[in-house]
Amino acid sequence: MKQRMQGFAAGIVIGAMAVGSAAYARSGSEWIEAVYSNIKLYVNDVQINTSENEPFIYNGSTYLPVRAVGEALGEPVSWDGNTKSVYIGKHGGTNLMYVCPPYSSSNLKAYPTSSGEYFTMSGSKYSNGFVFTHTMGSYALCNLNGKYQSMTLTLGMISEDYLYDEDFVVSFIVDNNVVATYTMNRNVMAQQITVPLNYGLQLKICTSENMDMKTGFANIVLQ
Repeated sequence: MKQRMQGFAAGIVIGAMAVGSAAYARSGSEWIEAVYSNIKLYVNDVQINTSENEPFIYNGSTYLPVRAVGEALGEPVSWDGNTKSVYIGKHGGTNLMYVCPPYSSSNLKAYPTSSGEYFTMSGSKYSNGFVFTHTMGSYALCNLNGKYQSMTLTLGMISEDYLYDEDFVVSFIVDNNVVATYTMNRNVMAQQITVPLNYGLQLKICTSENMDMKTGFANIVLQ
């Protein structure tokens, strides 16, 4: 069975891994004709794919679902939105949304890379993170299990909320100790920050109660 697919160049690196030749330094989108023939993917004689992530053939190469392969091998799969790179296993950091997403939260919308959704801060699109849908009582709790020294992320206000002058504070709390605070307002551009985690057990991210403004946390990587 053949199927027409759009967005190959921009999207394939996120969702599939090529067996065979690889293309580099490409961007944009194009129409491709992919061949689906009920290909089954096995790791150690165990089938790991479903009909929703079936491998396909294009130009003589078979493309496999990265996340299914990584999980079958017991390795984390992460996406670096800054460099547009897919990583299987460790690469100097681990994707928070993959290894320990918030287990408890309020006023939070998650944007995992796999969803294909994004949010906008300072005019740029981001994913691999989450948004506090407003600052009044917003928080997220993550179980770190004492594995991580620090966390890097891009912090900013959602672009649509650049209407208010009031300040509000974003706090990062590890094991009930405040390790970092950032004052946000419409004049503060989205910025990459590093938060010490000190190999703590629990991370809490919260905002001071203020006006109804959205805050974004993107490209979150634990180290």
